[in-house]
Amino acid sequence: MLKCYQIKLVSCICFGLLVVGFWWFFPTRSVVVLGKFSWLNQQVIFSEVKQKLFSGFFRLDLPSMRQSLLMVNGIEDAHIWRCWPGDLIIKIKTREPKFRFENGGFIDAKGVLFYPYGQEKISSQLPIIATTIDRISIAVDYFTKLQKGLKSGYVINKLIDDPDIGWQLVLDHNIILVLGNDKVFVKLKKLMNKINQVRRKKNVLIDLRYLNGFAIKKLH
Repeated sequence: MLKCYQIKLVSCICFGLLVVGFWWFFPTRSVVVLGKFSWLNQQVIFSEVKQKLFSGFFRLDLPSMRQSLLMVNGIEDAHIWRCWPGDLIIKIKTREPKFRFENGGFIDAKGVLFYPYGQEKISSQLPIIATTIDRISIAVDYFTKLQKGLKSGYVINKLIDDPDIGWQLVLDHNIILVLGNDKVFVKLKKLMNKINQVRRKKNVLIDLRYLNGFAIKKLH
């Protein structure tokens, strides 16, 4: 009877060690990366997580992996989960560049400045924002509202936030609008109501800082 119990005990211990060993050493079979990658190379994702894959599939530190990915410039969010029988699924949300920052880098629609990998894949036709880093979100908000205030056919190529001159817009055909610091949207609306006076002009500076209207200066 004693030998029977001993055999059962040994069997249980062996089975337990087998289970623990299976849990401890079970490898990660593959890594699957999901998301829209218009500019970010997926190899960057693999490089960030590959050093953490050797701990075994069931012992992967998913929170640590996620934090590593969030440190990559241009990644807005990341979700990671295991999928039996050994797949690691990573879903990435990248920041979409909407503007170029004049001093280098890109800005997304939320006003976040970032310096992404694979910058050569990002369109060089993005509008430029020229301001200080602490005023980027304000500049993005102004850009959005001012673009909506322009008549159809007018596109902002560059927005300038100058502390002395105020807000300035560079439009197609090198039309520069100087709006100043106060009543910016009111001034733009008044200009749009008289847009026929300037519709065919090119290479001009239109200064709207006057109380009774605006001045037009030819640029060389």
